[in-house]
Amino acid sequence: MDKYKAAIDACTDCMTACSWCLDECIGQPKMERCGKTSRDSMLSNALTAQLLAVDAPGLQPQVKACIEICKICLADCEKFEDEHDHCRACAESCRRCIEALQKVAA
Repeated sequence: MDKYKAAIDACTDCMTACSWCLDECIGQPKMERCGKTSRDSMLSNALTAQLLAVDAPGLQPQVKACIEICKICLADCEKFEDEHDHCRACAESCRRCIEALQKVAA
């Protein structure tokens, strides 16, 4: 687990920020897509952190998928980060998560 600590921490931080963003986007029509991609990123980060923690066989495809899902979430949150703290926090955490996961991606 130590070799993946930074990536695990980034995934759990991103999962938390995405959860906040999702919660804030619920019920706001112009924020629907942002909420959905935050949900997807939250779920992907949770799974990725768990797989990293046990150095699971087949980990790499999930790491790569999580990077791509975070990129989609980042793109959606960037549209609103100047007007919503939750989108800004989510975008920042996605950036950090992408960077950390790229270091462990084979």
